[in-house]
Amino acid sequence: MDENFACFLEFNARRFKNRPALIWHDGTLTWTELDRLSSGFAHFLAEQGIRPGDRVAMLLPNCWTFPAALLGILKLGATAAPLNPMLNKEELLAILHDLSPKRVLDKVKVDEADWTTLRFSDCPALIVYTSGSTGRPKGAVFSHKALTFAVRLWGEAVMGLNLDDVVLGVLPLAHNYGMYSSLLAPLLFGATVVLVERFTPEGVFEAIKRHRVTVLPGVATMFRRLLSSPECTSADLSSLRIAVCGAAPCPWELLKEWRARAGTRILRGYGATEVPRPISYSHDDEVEFQEAIGRPLPGVQIRVADEGGQSLSQGEIGELWIKCPGATGGYLDAPAETREVLVDGWFKTGDLGSISREG
Repeated sequence: MDENFACFLEFNARRFKNRPALIWHDGTLTWTELDRLSSGFAHFLAEQGIRPGDRVAMLLPNCWTFPAALLGILKLGATAAPLNPMLNKEELLAILHDLSPKRVLDKVKVDEADWTTLRFSDCPALIVYTSGSTGRPKGAVFSHKALTFAVRLWGEAVMGLNLDDVVLGVLPLAHNYGMYSSLLAPLLFGATVVLVERFTPEGVFEAIKRHRVTVLPGVATMFRRLLSSPECTSADLSSLRIAVCGAAPCPWELLKEWRARAGTRILRGYGATEVPRPISYSHDDEVEFQEAIGRPLPGVQIRVADEGGQSLSQGEIGELWIKCPGATGGYLDAPAETREVLVDGWFKTGDLGSISREG
């Protein structure tokens, strides 16, 4: 059995108590308040007949209800399935048919309460759906152990988070990039999360200045829009320590332009729904290569294979395979599709690459 990820955040709540855990434009939740609200939500779900192992779909925006609901589901020992609230009806119905959740949440209203968390669980923590770009969307299933490993990797190896950091949560939290980098990793390492429900350049600039944001996770199109905004020349970005880019390639010219304007790096990396950020540049290594996506992070193995699955030599191009304790254990109720991508613990990305002399 794995230790429940929620237990690590409960430990932080006991440590930090009245420090702000979440901030948004007109509100704040302290660690104690977030913990008690998520406990209240676990209590509410239990009263509704939700039991450990049940699947709960979440259709919630980037506001405090998302982390409260997510942690409440985990506290109960149930399985959370965050879904994009902007999905069209046809896409949503297809995913819900595949997921068969016990409950679908599109709003959360709950009081604070006490709750005894299920400390160890052999039930999945999360089910995160793929985009469906290579077929129908599939539910990647993550254990508590995999979730904890990946979130710790994000916070420690990639971003180097500490108690003084303030992380902007403007990425969609229902996507694992946003959920891991902008919410769970900061909370695991005791940082503060500033939630922004919708991306606009002016809203991001205002939040960075007002809350002295130190870490900015985003995607390349966000950074391009920030740099192209008329407000960029006068924006106060002096609090930023690093920016992080994912979900799509980040052009080298964009990196240089951002560093010239903001005075901070954009950390590039690589991942997929099934293997969150196994390869990345890191906060403590200034060396970067224009045509590379980074190095495997601690605990991650990579290799490049030919069509028969045999490892290729340095510099040869083949399919990138990744073995990582933070990877999915497989797709929900899809053993054949799982066997197509998981071989002896190796995830076959379907992407072509090579490993350079520098690794």
